[in-house]
Amino acid sequence: MALIPVVGAVYAQLIVAAVFLLVILVTMFRLQRPAREQARAVPVGASADATAHRQAQFAQIAMIIEAVMLGYAMSRKR
Repeated sequence: MALIPVVGAVYAQLIVAAVFLLVILVTMFRLQRPAREQARAVPVGASADATAHRQAQFAQIAMIIEAVMLGYAMSRKR
């Protein structure tokens, strides 16, 4: 709302959308980046646990994105 008087309604929405997009992209790249840990002995079920953890993180991010998109869509309806 503070950007509207400065840059106008259209550009204010574009700036906010760009910030959200930047946050999403940075988060996605951080999740896809391979871990840089030292090689060590891994217990038998550890890789399955790591995969389940990554999938849970992805689901949480997807839910947050959907909530933001739904909130934006509902705010646009009059």
